[in-house]
Formats: sequence, C-alpha cells, structure tokens
Amino acid sequence: MSEPLSQLEWPFHSPTRPPVPASSAPLSLETMVELRGVTKRFGTATAVDAVDLQIRKGEFITLLGPSGCGKTTILRMLAGFEIPTSGQILLEGQDVSGVPPYRRNVNQVFQSYAIFPHLSVADNIAFGLKMRHVPRDERERRVNEALDLVSLKGFGKRKPHELSGGQRQRVAFARALVCQPKVLLLDEPFSALDAKLRHAMQLEVKHLQRQLGITFVFVTHDQEEALIMSDRIAVINHGKIDQLGEATDIYHTPASAFTANFIGEANLLSADIVKKNGSSAQVRLAEDVELTVRSSTIKENSTQALLSVRPEKIYITRNKPMKENAFKAVIEEEVFRGAMDELRLKVAGKLELMAMVANESAHERAWHKGDIVYCAIHTDDVVVVEQR
Repeated sequence: MSEPLSQLEWPFHSPTRPPVPASSAPLSLETMVELRGVTKRFGTATAVDAVDLQIRKGEFITLLGPSGCGKTTILRMLAGFEIPTSGQILLEGQDVSGVPPYRRNVNQVFQSYAIFPHLSVADNIAFGLKMRHVPRDERERRVNEALDLVSLKGFGKRKPHELSGGQRQRVAFARALVCQPKVLLLDEPFSALDAKLRHAMQLEVKHLQRQLGITFVFVTHDQEEALIMSDRIAVINHGKIDQLGEATDIYHTPASAFTANFIGEANLLSADIVKKNGSSAQVRLAEDVELTVRSSTIKENSTQALLSVRPEKIYITRNKPMKENAFKAVIEEEVFRGAMDELRLKVAGKLELMAMVANESAHERAWHKGDIVYCAIHTDDVVVVEQR
C-alpha cells in the first residue's frame, strides 16, 4: 500500500476540527441545570430512561433526536409541566423536581408561539410581568427593551394578525426573555417558518443567546439546525442520551451507528478485521477492498466492525490515486444538488457507497452514470462505530 499523502492534500479533510463559533465570552464551567437519573414513564411506556445531564451556565445545548425519542418530555420536565417518575432535576443546585412551572426561573418558547391574538404586541410581551405584579413603569421599560432586543421597535401597538411569521416568532422570544429567566427552553420554535426565514432566525437567535449569556435548551429533530446553533448536542435515542458533545465532534466522530446515521449523511459499512499493525489496522469491506483504520479504535479480539464514512470525505478521481484506502468504483447514479453532486457508487459489484463532490461547472457535468472512477478515503475519516 502506498504511503499516505500529507493531510493538506486531502480535499474536505480537517484532522484538526474547526472550533465551535466563538462566544463573546468564554462559556462558564458552572452548572446551571442538572438531571440526575431522570426517568419518566407514562403507564408501561418509558419516555425518558435514567438520563444524567449537566447543562452549563450560558450554554446553548440542543436535545436532538427523532419523533418520540423523549427530547420534548425532557424539556417539559425542565419546565415543570411534567414531574419525573424518578430522579432529580436541579436548577443552580436546588432540587426543583416537584416545583410548579410558575415558581421556576425558566421560560419557554413554544412551536405554535402561543401568542394571545386579542392582545397587542406590547401587551403580549408584558403578560408575564403583569402576572408577577411588576410595577407599570418598570413593565413599560422592560417591554421597550425587549422590543429593541428582537428588532421590533415601533411594533408594540400592532396585533399578532398584522405581523409576519418571523415577527410573531420574535414576539414569542421577547415575551419569554422579558422576565429575565435563568434558562430559556425552546421547543422546535422554527418549525412553522419557511426554509429561508428559518435559517435567518437560527442565526439571529444564536447571536441573541451569545449577547444575553442566558442558558438555552433547544429541542429539534433538524440535524442541520442543531449543528448551526449548538455549543453542545445531546443526541437522544429511545429515551437515553446516545452521545453528548460539541457539534464538530459528534459529526466527525460519532460514537454509534445511530448517531452517525442521524447526524447528516453517513455510509455505514460492514467490515472484517484482518490484522493490527502498530498504530494501524486493516479491515476488509469486500474482496480486494481493504481500508486502513487507526488501531486504537479496534478492541482486542474483535473480528468485525461497522464503519462510518461521511460522503464528502470520499475523494473521487478518474485515475488511481497514490493514496491510502484507494479502490475502484462504478457510478450507478448521479444526482445534481446545486453546489454538490451526489454520486451513488457500486464497489466490487456489491458494495454501495454515496459520495458528495463539488459541482464546479455550470455548463458541463463532470460525472455520469456508468463512469469508472477511483475512490480514496483518509484514515482519519474512517470511524469505527460498532464492533464485535
């Protein structure tokens, strides 16, 4: 096998992963919220199963998973709308497991906005302050500050039906923030918005969170949304945390097949472990198709492994490259995706792979169905997610 080229010669490969976007101030290591062995059952069904989680002060953390995985139940327990069957929920070190919502210093932004249609924007924002008996002058000052914060200055007298979807979403955020909560809970707040507006709101809310330094707990099933917005992501599967970490770590080094397949696109490849050789190991995907992986990821006595390879990490060329992990493939299908082409590949007559390659020309397609190509995958981009 040829010697690997330097890492700079590998397109899309970044062995030193890019950092999460920097905050205006470093994140605190102080714990704001803690879940200790939290379980929630509905009858015989277990929605949340013995979850342990520490959420840092000033952090933007996302609970990510498919429908029915338990993420919204966790959020509702944090809000106080559900009581844990067992376990504890602590807010700044105080057990609030049985404390009602109105006595917790948390607030929530709902999917449906939950704005009162008969009240003006200003009165909607002021509603929580009135319930807390905040004096009128103080209410008006804080409402005006909240309107400025969400770029709705001058909209205070309007009714919700006079606003766009994005503006109504801003009202919901202003109403939640005006009471100055320690923690803001967000339950898929962008689901009703169109794609372009949703993306704009994601960036706005991330900027807002950085500006305020409030702990945000965000629930979504949208992987891209989680990657864009989060300091850390907790991937939830069947009521348990499958993996917890920074967005870049979870994307590039998934700890399980579930996380690899749920976060973005992934090729999941079954392989036989052939041998270990110092810092590397050989695994066989098919006859005459072997890959080098890091031996530190292979357990002693394992004979089989499941590998994850991101489609954009597969280097495609016409001629056999002088690189490690190189093998021949046939393009079974080519799908135009704007800036990228999706290539469905067949390897050794049976192994199926998906690759994503840059679409560099508007006038000529570089790849076509039936083309014979060569693939290469950097060792660092082959992740072992299961083995036995």
